[in-house]
Amino acid sequence: MKKLMVIFGVLVAVMCFIGCGGGSSRLAGKWYLADASTRSASETMEILRDGTAIIDGMGMAWKTEKNRIFFTSSLGAMAFNYRISGTMLILEGNDDEYFIYVNNREETMQGKLEVRWSNGQLRMSGNFNKDGKEHGRFQEFSEDGQIILRANFVNGERHGKIEEFYQNGQIRGIGNFVNGKRHGEFVFNHDNGQLGASKNCENDECVEERFFHHDGREADQRGFFGNFGWYGRRFVGWW
Repeated sequence: MKKLMVIFGVLVAVMCFIGCGGGSSRLAGKWYLADASTRSASETMEILRDGTAIIDGMGMAWKTEKNRIFFTSSLGAMAFNYRISGTMLILEGNDDEYFIYVNNREETMQGKLEVRWSNGQLRMSGNFNKDGKEHGRFQEFSEDGQIILRANFVNGERHGKIEEFYQNGQIRGIGNFVNGKRHGEFVFNHDNGQLGASKNCENDECVEERFFHHDGREADQRGFFGNFGWYGRRFVGWW
């Protein structure tokens, strides 16, 4: 009888932990924002085992159901898909906003990165090693599954071919890195497939830059940037 009572007590404790908002013990603790798709993201988030959380100084209730986490307060409710990988807590909202929190003040990401659009399509993927550095292939995709960016890293350094694409599948830019330094020809295209710019690099020094308009006419650098406007990205920042 005593043994049965102990087993029953354990079962009740487990059921209460799941049903009272505990969900996953790995969620409990203080999380620090490392990356987000919106500037209005909360810098810190503390999740307590008693089913409450503190976000931006506001107390909220929380609970989990499968891979979903729900936050509620007097101001309303929020729901996210959540995933824990290494040091990262990845939250994905129904409106395609995402938040990546880490469990350390240094904001060091470790583990497999995977963020999805609200329709389930993969949005970005990659991997951070134990030192918090990008290692392996990083990719970004559009909401309909079109590849947008593909790059390779070795211990935090860009290494190998890097490619960026337009939504129509045309190559926007292509180049090569060796141990974090640009090496070889870099080519940038307009969305109609016309060459937009090119330059040759060696040991991160680039020369012979040429620029072209949509119709193939050669352009000066100022006119080209106004027409084409390439940009950097958080994980890559490759140009």
